[in-house]
Amino acid sequence: MYNILNCQQEDSVLRFTFGTLDFEDRIWHHAVLVHPLTEWFENALRPLARRYGKETTTKQIIDSVADMAERASVPFASVDWLGLALLAVQSYCDAAADLATDASPETEERVSESAVLAEVLAEVSEQSASAINSRFSPGAKAA
Repeated sequence: MYNILNCQQEDSVLRFTFGTLDFEDRIWHHAVLVHPLTEWFENALRPLARRYGKETTTKQIIDSVADMAERASVPFASVDWLGLALLAVQSYCDAAADLATDASPETEERVSESAVLAEVLAEVSEQSASAINSRFSPGAKAA
């Protein structure tokens, strides 16, 4: 899971400063294009989490994003999984903060959906990073 320290939008870019919940004390920065990731998150992934709840799988997430990427003519290999994971964490933080002033069922649903997506997207992001690292690390065999 990721720990967002700061998130700022500048025009069409979201800039995240975040840490990881591991033993290393590092701060990371990542820039995300607002479009199409926020559209995919709101229009495909959030409804998926609403439908399946805690049973949402990495395969469902990957398939949904693959469909959205294809429709948008975005090569699947260029999907920003870390960006999607950070969007999910930020969405969770925003929804959880909203609970302080609005404990409506809709807000509680946003919190639940975002929590599921943050967890599953962090897993997908870490798996994709691991696959890339193993593919391009010293000593890796060329395909």
